[in-house]
Amino acid sequence: MRNLSLFAGHIFLIAYGRNNHLKQHRSTLRDAVGSDTRLVALYWNTKADDTDPTTIHKICGDRVFARGDNHQTLRVRKDASDHEDIVWQFLFNSEELAPAEVDDIVEMNIAEDVTEAVRRATRGLVKLLDLDQPSEEAIHDAVSLAMGYSVDSKRKRDMPAVKTKKDGSNPRYFGILPEVNLDTILDPLFSSSSDIDPAFYHELKGNNRVTPRPHITVLHSKEKSESTQALWDRCNDIHALSEGPVFDFTLGHVLWDGRVMAITVDDLRLRDSLEQQMQDLSVQSASKGSDFLKSLPEGLRTRLHITVGTKNKNITPVEAKTMVERWRKGDREGVHSVGLEGIHAHGLLKGLMQ
Repeated sequence: MRNLSLFAGHIFLIAYGRNNHLKQHRSTLRDAVGSDTRLVALYWNTKADDTDPTTIHKICGDRVFARGDNHQTLRVRKDASDHEDIVWQFLFNSEELAPAEVDDIVEMNIAEDVTEAVRRATRGLVKLLDLDQPSEEAIHDAVSLAMGYSVDSKRKRDMPAVKTKKDGSNPRYFGILPEVNLDTILDPLFSSSSDIDPAFYHELKGNNRVTPRPHITVLHSKEKSESTQALWDRCNDIHALSEGPVFDFTLGHVLWDGRVMAITVDDLRLRDSLEQQMQDLSVQSASKGSDFLKSLPEGLRTRLHITVGTKNKNITPVEAKTMVERWRKGDREGVHSVGLEGIHAHGLLKGLMQ
């Protein structure tokens, strides 16, 4: 039996992340180390995880924010949220790891904190390699050492480019990022055992037209005017908070017309109650959330929706807004609808660039 300290020189560990989220990166890594090196992947599979993309993004984004400036390249700027866009790009572009790419895989869980992750990785490795299990004290010492690491030198930012406004500050629009998994909601609804026509949904899925990042648009910069300036300012105030208020809502109906599909959003409100939220967040955060809801016009409130997808790239998502508005007013010709029977969800309000 060897001790875990002898890993170096025998095994090359791949942490599925910055330099190996693409097959090309992993192929280059395999070529670089040669066939005599055993590759063991610690694999956080964001594609197959039951957790919805928005929740995964929030977990990763919060960790980057907590780390702050302590990284060679991916560093948080206090006056911007470009790190969130970078995390989204990694989630969108990452390619699932095929078993043939490595010698062994240890499945990881993205929701676990660093100590739990080290425990999981250790359990997997000692089983694979017939090693002694490190003590709990050794694990805690290793985590403490890692968490105390400080970057000595920082390179110029060379992370993937993200789309930003020319002035580098103002979002293109404000929206709520719902922590929902569209597949979990819609797959059973349009299953073979359902009496609802599944053709359009299956077309969206088959053509990869279901949005990977669901959002609820509140206000677009193109809609800024004297009458909406106060709402824009309140959205901006919430966006600037390090920890904003959580909004609850109900997913009402799925609508589609052969060009777009959307899910209506009903009963937007602060989580539980203002009083309850004040126990979890700062009074300032809860107060700003309440002010935002009071300033949200009824016309904007009734059009809130999640765009599931469009038939092709030539159809803009704004058609979903038009369809929802028309359906709300009773003009339902050509629009198919099915109720979701009170599915509840929640999310944070963010300023979004793309």
